[in-house]
Amino acid sequence: MELELTKKKERISGKTKKEVISVLIQERYSLTGKPYPKRLIFKVVCYSSSTWYEHPTPRTGKRGRKPRYTDDKVLQDIKVDLYLHYK
Repeated sequence: MELELTKKKERISGKTKKEVISVLIQERYSLTGKPYPKRLIFKVVCYSSSTWYEHPTPRTGKRGRKPRYTDDKVLQDIKVDLYLHYK
């Protein structure tokens, strides 16, 4: 009995399940204009929602508050203070 060490990605019409879900999430129901529920999409594609949300797609930008001063400004101020202090 051999163990399968690497899982092959299941494909639906040449696309991985994750690719199919990404496409279906963008689709809208023609009568209401609303997107299909993700739960329904996951069920149709046989994909668990926990797996989908396990590795979210990276978002651009930094989270949290923006600093009041940039690193360059702080560094410049430190250099000025050191220069004036040791002059």
